Amino acid sequence: MTILSIDAKQRLDRYLSEVAEALRSAGHDPLEIENVVASLREQIYDLATPSGRQSVSVSDIENALSQLEPPDVYSVPPVDTSGVERQRSLGNKRALSYVSVFLSIGGVLIATALNAGLWLPQFVGPIFGLTQVIGLAAGLAAWSETLGRFGAFCAALFLFFGLLTKYA
Repeated sequence: MTILSIDAKQRLDRYLSEVAEALRSAGHDPLEIENVVASLREQIYDLATPSGRQSVSVSDIENALSQLEPPDVYSVPPVDTSGVERQRSLGNKRALSYVSVFLSIGGVLIATALNAGLWLPQFVGPIFGLTQVIGLAAGLAAWSETLGRFGAFCAALFLFFGLLTKYA
């Protein structure tokens, strides 16, 4: 356990309260402030007791603080990552819209090729149905994208006509 002199404790507490105030004024949440202050306190203890000494003087604390950033460096506002998440979400929707169109139209082409070449005719129906259902689901998931709506519409249309020809 590290033992601080009264002056050392006051100096450390003053530095950490200045850091906390800088973070608070920048708009950081209380839990984040608490974590930063605790991390800094631990780092300062490590810097002030390099040889594992138990007692720490004010000069040890001053030496440790000289190796750290001043408190005003922490007055930077928190980074807003909502734009990054929105961009990632749009990228996922865009990818789903491409999947939807590819599966809806590609499923028809694959089923037609298998049926025309008489290759594995027992798999034509399941391949066609599976690609259309997945294409429809992907299109519905990417409904906000124009291509997603197009893929969902194509898949629904192909499914409808596929079922109509099978059971008519």
